[in-house]
This record gives sequence, structure tokens and C-alpha cells, in this order.
Amino acid sequence: MRQKKYFGVVEGFFSAPRKMWSNDERINLLKFIIKHCPNLNTYFYCPKDDPFVRIKWSRLYSKQALDSVKKVFNLCHKAKLAFIYGLNPDFDLAKIKKDYPAYLKTITKKLNQLKQIGIKDFCILYDDIPFAYNVTEKAKEENDNYIGQIHARVLNDLLKNFKNSKFWLCPPDYFFQEKTPYLKALCANLSREILLLWTGHKIFTPFISRRLLQKTQTNLNPGRKLIWWDNYPVNDCEHIKGTFHIGAFNHPKPSVLKNLQGALINPMREAYANYPAFYTASLFMENQQKYNREQALKAFFKKFFGSNWESFFRIYTSFSNKNCVDNEPREYMKKLSKINSKKELAKILASFKKDLETIDNDKKTKNKTKQNFLKETNYILKKAKIYLKIFEAILNQTEWEKAFIELDKFPVTARKEFLTKIYDVTTKKFKFLTRKKAESLKLKHTYRSIKKIYAKYQGISRLKITPKDNEILLNQLEDFLKTERNCFKKHLKDLSKTQKIKEIVKRSFINVY
Repeated sequence: MRQKKYFGVVEGFFSAPRKMWSNDERINLLKFIIKHCPNLNTYFYCPKDDPFVRIKWSRLYSKQALDSVKKVFNLCHKAKLAFIYGLNPDFDLAKIKKDYPAYLKTITKKLNQLKQIGIKDFCILYDDIPFAYNVTEKAKEENDNYIGQIHARVLNDLLKNFKNSKFWLCPPDYFFQEKTPYLKALCANLSREILLLWTGHKIFTPFISRRLLQKTQTNLNPGRKLIWWDNYPVNDCEHIKGTFHIGAFNHPKPSVLKNLQGALINPMREAYANYPAFYTASLFMENQQKYNREQALKAFFKKFFGSNWESFFRIYTSFSNKNCVDNEPREYMKKLSKINSKKELAKILASFKKDLETIDNDKKTKNKTKQNFLKETNYILKKAKIYLKIFEAILNQTEWEKAFIELDKFPVTARKEFLTKIYDVTTKKFKFLTRKKAESLKLKHTYRSIKKIYAKYQGISRLKITPKDNEILLNQLEDFLKTERNCFKKHLKDLSKTQKIKEIVKRSFINVY
């Protein structure tokens, strides 16, 4: 019997600083998929902030919490969507060495509770738990080989114990770009019935090529079946609140997808903001050979925004955040990055203003999909209005700095886990000013302090940063941002109106990653 391929959604992200999706949101999204995305057939439940999935993984669900999962499962089952439940168990090597049967029994007991409400298919996730950094950061741990053996043993034993169930595995190394001791041991022992989750050559992979897939399969040994976990349009972890990735499905080539066991979209924290990604993924599955990302996104806006869809399309694509897939200015921001005259600038801003007015007049709607999307993504419209205010003020030679400061937020959550991203963004901002010869001595000094802390706590050591150094980092970051902003404003002072705007647009795409 030919094995089923899986195309759908994985609720597998960290929700903070938002709460995890409510069950109503989850069910509404599934209803949207059932009604509007006929070519999606899978829903994979493993929200990182469901305590029973990760933090309290070993505890059984309370009746109320289990009823919520059951409600989602029943909707999927009725609509013939494959439902996969993902468990993110902790991994204490010393305890497991001492009593492996007890560890397996704990996992088995949890999955049996879920089996009682009808769930048959499961995934064990060994990512995003402390030991995983040893493997993903390539630390030379003598236990890596042994850990690979145990992971294979856990999955093989579960496969034996749960007849008629399918099992997936998300290992700590989900890139598979090197034949590590862990990966060799895992592949040597893991049943070939178990599907592996793969994100590409890094967490955010902009393009899955045939060459990349071939390299991955070579490292895994021939015949291993992979499901691509697409980390687009996800905006969790280091992304600050108000980050949106509005775009169409980031598709692999059909020839690549043919050699995968499926593809899953990891969505954004804001539930209804994901409608475009889901809808366009279904369009891709409908006609892979003729799929075009921009045309697919336009098709979404045409269907749900009616006669004024072009205004919505232009504003949403212009002010969606930069990401691994959409990493260049689009629509208005693209036009503004190339202006050469005040006349051209005035014409673009007039069109920009008209689109925002059209959207404001068109917000009253009985279309629930449209209502939910607009409410969820309202910050994009707010951001667009602030940019218009800045650009019009520059054109009319009035005060624009206050509005600029309102928009100028650091795009990375300031936490030690994201030290690498913090350093990356500060480096980009610093180099931008250095190239313009607009940096100050204070900025250089502050940047060196951040660089020094980064050098001290690279790789897995970033989690071991001392409270004192963490406090110094955050204070230095605050100083850096104020100084960098002042240097940038000083740099703009003597530029023409069009040059000012072009520099602001350039910086807006340096101020993100």
C-alpha cells in the first residue's frame, strides 16, 4: 500500500509574548482550511506553549484540557484531515540510562490517554529542550552516539506498542547537513517506517532545492522519508510583537516535493494572519507547475477583499516584515527606495494615501474571514499610517522625528537566548552608519561592548550568560539604540527630501533580519 503524503499545517511554534491559540481560534482556522483549502489534508498539533506538550509533558491531560484536544481531533476526523499529535518529552540522559523502561512507560501512558479519544498518529519531538543544544551546536559530546541509539529505541518501541499507528520524529538536529555521531546512530537503528521532520539546511530555509534534498538524503542514508517543516511564515521566538510575514506559500519545486513525504506550514502566532499562507498552499497543491507566489497572493486578496482588493494587497505587501523569503522591499517601499524627484515622490504618496483611505472606508464588512484578518493584522495598517505621516512631513518640511521614533523598535526580543540575533542586528545597523561615515565615538564604544559579550557567550554558552553580563548587555543595547538613532537622524539632516526617504526605507530593511 502506498504511504499517504501529508500537506498541511503544523501548530508547532512558541506563542510568547502572546497566549497560545484559543481552541476557538484553532477550530476557526480548521474550518477555513476545510472550506477554502481543499488540497490540504493534515493538521499537526504540537504547540510549544501547551504545557501538556512540553513543560508538563509527563502529566496526563486534565478532563477540560483533553476535551479541547478531542474537539479539534473530532473536527479533523469528520473532515478527513489527518491529525498528528506531537509530544515534546524532556531528556535526562542519566535518568534514562538508569531506568529506560520507566521513561518509555511515561510516554506510553500519555499517548494511551490520547488514543482513548481517537488519536492514532503521533510525533515525538526532541527539539527545543536543553540537551538538544549539544547536538545542534556540534559540541563533541561522547554521549551523542548513545543519545541517537536511545531516540531510535524510543520510537521503535512506541511503533511496536501502538499497532495501526504512524510515528514521526523531530530530532534535535533537524537540518541533517552533517553525518554527526548522533545522526549515524539514529539512522542505523531507527525503523524506516518512521518519518523524519526536516527544516532544510537551517531553521529558516528560503529555498528547498533538489541539490539540498539530495545532500540531506545522502547524510541520512538512502530511503529515509522526510516531511518538510517549512518555517515560513512563523514569527515566534526572537520576533517581537507586531511582526507579520504576509505572503504566499513558500513552495519547493514540484520535482523536489515529489521526493518528500509531505510539507507542513509553521504559521504565525496571530492565528487569522495565516489565511494567505494556507489558501495559497492549497493553490500550489492544485497546480504545482503553474504556481506563482505573487499571483497566488493576489488571488487570496481578490477572493476575500472584493473590488478594493488592490489597495489591501499594496499596503499589506509593502508593510509586511522582511523575512527569509520576502527579503527585499515590496510595492510602495520598493518604489520609494528608487525615487529621483519630488514630483515622483508626491505621486507615490498620493497613491499611498488613497489606498489607506480606501481601506478605512472598506473596513465595515460582514465577511468573517476578512473581519478576523483585519483585526489580527491591524498593526500593519497602523505602521503604514505612521510611515505615510513621516514621508508627508519630510515632503512638506514639517516635524517628522516623533513619528519616526514611534516606529523605530528593535526587531529582536531582548533575551539571552537570542544573543546571536541581537548581535547580528546591531552589527548591520552599525555597518550601515559606518558606510555612510555617520557613526560616533560613543556608538563605536557601545558596539564594541556588545561585541565583547557576544564573543564571550557564543553557541550553547549563550544560555550560560551570567546575570551581571546579561544586565550589561541589555543596558548597552539600550544605549546603542539611542545613540544609533541620533547618528542616523544627524546623517539625514543635510540630505534632500528624496534622499531622506530613500535612507529611511533602506534602514527599515537593515533594522530587521
